[in-house]
Amino acid sequence: MVDLQNNEKKKVKLLLIDEDPGSEILLSGIISNKMAYAYEIKTTYDDFSVFTILKTENIDLVILDLNSSDQQGFDILPEIKRKYPELPVLITVNIRDQHLKKVGMEIGADDFLEKPFNSLEINSRLDHHIQLKLTKDANKEYSKKLEQLLFLRTKQLALSEREATIGRLIQGLVHNMRSPIAILFSIKEVADLIKEKIEMLVAQNKDLSYQEIEEYLDKLWVAMNNIEHASSKLNGMIDNLMLKSSNNQKIKMYDIKLNELILREIKFFEAHLHFKHNTEKIINLAKEEVIVRAVPSSLSQVFGNLIKNSLDAMYDKKNCKITIETGIKEGLGFFSIEDNGPGIPQKIQKEIFDPFFSTKPQEIDNKNPQKPVGTGLGLHFVKETIESFSGKIKLDSIEKVGTRFTIFIPLAKNTAKVLDENKSSTKEIK
Repeated sequence: MVDLQNNEKKKVKLLLIDEDPGSEILLSGIISNKMAYAYEIKTTYDDFSVFTILKTENIDLVILDLNSSDQQGFDILPEIKRKYPELPVLITVNIRDQHLKKVGMEIGADDFLEKPFNSLEINSRLDHHIQLKLTKDANKEYSKKLEQLLFLRTKQLALSEREATIGRLIQGLVHNMRSPIAILFSIKEVADLIKEKIEMLVAQNKDLSYQEIEEYLDKLWVAMNNIEHASSKLNGMIDNLMLKSSNNQKIKMYDIKLNELILREIKFFEAHLHFKHNTEKIINLAKEEVIVRAVPSSLSQVFGNLIKNSLDAMYDKKNCKITIETGIKEGLGFFSIEDNGPGIPQKIQKEIFDPFFSTKPQEIDNKNPQKPVGTGLGLHFVKETIESFSGKIKLDSIEKVGTRFTIFIPLAKNTAKVLDENKSSTKEIK
């Protein structure tokens, strides 16, 4: 091994594959101190040693000797390019063996050097190929860092959007909670009045008939049932809020009863005032059980993102309508969400799943604060999440008619019964 050290230059490693031991000495003598890099030369010819060095050393360039009397170089070259396609390989050929240049280039060489060596040619070509290699490596590393930053930023923005969505829905939940709480207070007042009435009659020594006692007890019984109903409704709202706000998303997948999850999410979205009061909801759930395999919290968020998209698309529309269906089709469980919003233009339908692509503004319009804003990550999250379950998403949209997203998810292994596709309720947008 010859180490041509230069503290001021970037060191690069060159692997010389040549059976002639004098080639290393000759090559190191030719490499000039005026070259752009400081070259460390390693030499071998044994094919096992070649791949050991390539595996353990960070080699930047290979020089391989080809000659017509030895087949080994012709065998090693394609294997090097197969295992290390980005590694530049230069072949050395005798100036009299011009046909070897063509053969070497055809089986993978990036360039050639003729023997006897020309110092200017070697210096120029080595620096050129090293520069290309280092530029490619730098671009690859830069792209990797960009992907990592994009992934982290995507997670951060997705979390921010989730928290903002939960914040808006909590406002609706608080509004809805006022009603059952008010009922609880009014029921207590009714119960107190009944109690006072009975105490007054008893104090006046008035005999109460069995029928009168039964009527008062019936009123108290109705009041107690209303208390139970109101309490149950509050507990349901709190359970849904806890489920939606949980960040403990497990990677482990579970068998999920799709209809139950959909109904739970619909109940949660009743806290969204536009969804509850201004949107006609058509719910067509499969009669048979549809059990899919997924991460529950992620699947809930997928459903929530699609519902939110539909509501955003219809925020200024009257006679809003959302149709939700579940079933089994093509051997997969599915749910679909269809709205009668403005639809998605055909020319951008392929882009809507791209990260940061959004048809909505990213900042609040002060003149129209009700207008929805977006980060361009909702549908990207949906697609990435569903594909992580080995599922798929299908988009059907017609401008001025509406949009339908259909999510297909693998069925759980223990699904007892599969829907007859002819009986499943699916719709086409007319």
